[in-house]
Amino acid sequence: MQRFFSIVADIIALAHGLIMALFFVPLTCYALNLDMNVYFLLSMLSMLVVGLLYNLLTGTCPLTVMEHYCRSKAGVHVYDGSFVIYYLNKIFGLDLSSCKAGYNLLSTGMLIGFVLIGVYILINKQLI
Repeated sequence: MQRFFSIVADIIALAHGLIMALFFVPLTCYALNLDMNVYFLLSMLSMLVVGLLYNLLTGTCPLTVMEHYCRSKAGVHVYDGSFVIYYLNKIFGLDLSSCKAGYNLLSTGMLIGFVLIGVYILINKQLI
């Protein structure tokens, strides 16, 4: 059962990273003059809103909570803090855990996601 939870935690971490990367799709579509599916935009906005509200209420992302839970059930190391800060350090060696820049990075990242999606919607008037 521990192996199962370890695999699920890895899948959650991968999905978390992919979801974060998806927030750059509107900017790419605008740069390439491509249209986006309205439902895709709405799903991205809803993920941002849910993540932001949960983050404001609890101080962490719901996907991070799920990943931590699965890692603890698997009996492996559970990192402290945020997903972004941990994986930026693990992959690129950027240690942001000891400074306020890490939290500012998370807030800025969510804000950039809202702005990118909002700019795409305003310019292309897709949801109107």
